[in-house]
Amino acid sequence: MSLAAGARPVIINDTFKNKLVIARTTDGREVQGRLVQWDDSGVRINRGDDKNDPVWIAWETLSVELQGAPEDEARWATVWAMPAESPIPGFLPQTNFNNQTIRQVMHVSRGGKRARFRFTNIIVNDLLPQQTLQIDAASLGRSLGGANATQLTPLTFNGGSPGISVAPGAECISDEVDFVFPGDSDVTVDLFFAGPVAGTSYQFYSIQDSYVGLGNQTNVSAFVQQPGPISPNPSFFFLSALEAFDDSIESPEVFGILGDSVTQGLRSTQNANRRYTDVLARRFLANPATRNVSIMARGTSGGRMTQDVAGPDGLGRLYANIMAMPNVRWCLIELGGNDFAFSQLPPLPPIDTSNVSAATMIAAYQQTIAFLKTLRIRPLIATIIPLRGTFTNPSKNIITPLPLTLWDPALEAKRNAVNAWVLANATALGFDVVDFSAVLTDPAFPGQGYANPLLVSPLDWFHPNDLGYQLLGEAFNLAIFTE
Repeated sequence: MSLAAGARPVIINDTFKNKLVIARTTDGREVQGRLVQWDDSGVRINRGDDKNDPVWIAWETLSVELQGAPEDEARWATVWAMPAESPIPGFLPQTNFNNQTIRQVMHVSRGGKRARFRFTNIIVNDLLPQQTLQIDAASLGRSLGGANATQLTPLTFNGGSPGISVAPGAECISDEVDFVFPGDSDVTVDLFFAGPVAGTSYQFYSIQDSYVGLGNQTNVSAFVQQPGPISPNPSFFFLSALEAFDDSIESPEVFGILGDSVTQGLRSTQNANRRYTDVLARRFLANPATRNVSIMARGTSGGRMTQDVAGPDGLGRLYANIMAMPNVRWCLIELGGNDFAFSQLPPLPPIDTSNVSAATMIAAYQQTIAFLKTLRIRPLIATIIPLRGTFTNPSKNIITPLPLTLWDPALEAKRNAVNAWVLANATALGFDVVDFSAVLTDPAFPGQGYANPLLVSPLDWFHPNDLGYQLLGEAFNLAIFTE
């Protein structure tokens, strides 16, 4: 409904009560929430679904419109996501496409009845060429295991087009489609490229096999893989987020995670869905109080809080990866270990390996907390996991062939200082803590910063193994997500 400033619209009546509205005021504020009360002086709006946070807006300060927000739009939630990574030397996917389909498998945290997909053509640095991404056909499906899928549903763009061109640095979103799928299941997304496309926007370690075949196979259940090393493929390409709608869920809620390779699930069993986020999603689904919470995990290998490496730093990707997405209620920051670990490396252009202090890390956490609170997103911080076992494990007298270690006493002092600050300041600053460090620390070496060899991978002695990820997923207090 539109109105002039200072005038009460006579059409406000009980049909509008508890409806979502957007109010814009003469001082530039925009308030979105549920219209719960009005009289001759103004209106009261509860922001979001928080009944304890009312906003009163006087008619004389109301701007040109008080409009109903689409009820359906408020019920969309991200149920799977990944961030685009920056190419770094030694980790460039050797994959280009031409007259080929790639079938990619995602493990979703929650189900839905309708779906839409966000694709990305973001390339964060200049190690790979910028290009216009031409998608010629796309579809969603339910995985049957391996490369095969069922319930294949074509995706369209801009009101029905089967394909779309995405400019360098841009993203696109598909039209909505009817697509019923449960939580804790594997969903496929197919992309067909009729012409040459370089795999420049990607996640190097997907922890999930993707499959490449010749021609347009977006509607083929029994996918025919192309012979050779290209398939199965260990990476994701051009994916950003799967969003779901379920009309039985009035107020969906999303738990966003801004993380590194631990959030990605690196070293967990390929195709087995044993990341800590998978464990937590299953706990959400099994609990009636949290079954409508979905997980949007944005983890990058090498991701850092204060400096770019495999993508922008934590603050640099906070808005696009977390804050700009619908219905995010909580956000975990699982970053910091790589900031300290990369400080131990010799110069490695274009990666910045300069020293990161504990004070710099704490300041970045404080800024992240402040930004999240502007959108009433509850912050969580994971303590930094033990790094002393990195590439060596003295408790088993094993040394891997890797040529360097990422630990020294100065690193441990910084890690301890940051973790101590996190544990000491949660209540005062209004965030919650998930103590990953306590879960993974080796009890045989108390206070020395070693990872428990029973909970980490022998490939590097600090990324969790399946059991370690299981315990990380069980470390979350579900009461946080019911307040």
